[in-house]
This record gives sequence, C-alpha cells and structure tokens, in this order.
Amino acid sequence: MVIGALAFQFLTHRYDETALGLQDIHGEHVMHWFFLAQIVRGILHGLVLFPLRRALLDMKRWGGLVVGSILFMVGSIIGINGAIESWVYTTRFNSDLFLAHLPEVVTQTILFGYLLLAWERRIEMRLGVEEDAA
Repeated sequence: MVIGALAFQFLTHRYDETALGLQDIHGEHVMHWFFLAQIVRGILHGLVLFPLRRALLDMKRWGGLVVGSILFMVGSIIGINGAIESWVYTTRFNSDLFLAHLPEVVTQTILFGYLLLAWERRIEMRLGVEEDAA
C-alpha cells in the first residue's frame, strides 16, 4: 500500500482517469468484477508459482528476485495494466499509464517475491521443528 500510495502521489495522479477511458472506480461494473478479478489473479499466480516452490526456496537470495521477475513477466496478463485490469478498470489499453506504473510494479513484485519466500521458509522451519518434536 505504501508503494502504491507513493507511486500515485509522484507518478500516476497526473493522469485524468476519464480521459484514459477508465471506469468509475465506484461504479457498478468495477464493484461487480473487482473481487472476482482478484480471485482469478490469485489462482493464476498460484498455478505459475506453486510448481516452482521447491526450486525457488533452494535459490536462497536469488529466489525473491526470480519470483519478482516471474510476476512481472506474467503481469502482462494478470497485472499492471494487463488483461485483468483492462477487463475491470479500462475501456482500452493505455501505454502511457502502463509505463507510469512500471516503477511501482517492479518495486512491488521484487519486494513481494522476497517476502513470499521469507514466509515460506518460516513455515518450513516451523513444520520442520514440529516434525522433529513428534
């Protein structure tokens, strides 16, 4: 949220939402499809990342960067101003808005990658301790 708020303040607030063909974010269309779009996004992320879980955890420090890179590449479909956002928020693709969001998205995906793997390692450590105690 912090990264998104900073990006909005310094990079994307200058775009007039109506001129870009964006839907009213409080409109019925967005409210109807937003939750479903987030579920679809989560399922697609899981389908891409779960088969790679063990390899990513074994990569140590590089794993977070790899997760961030994968999310960034997959993001052309399920992130940034990709297909899901186009279905929910926009009436057409806008390259200026896409480029304005790049610094935000790159920062978020890399940070998310490292946090995700830290979380997974923490879970593995707890499970390992519990299995040893049993």
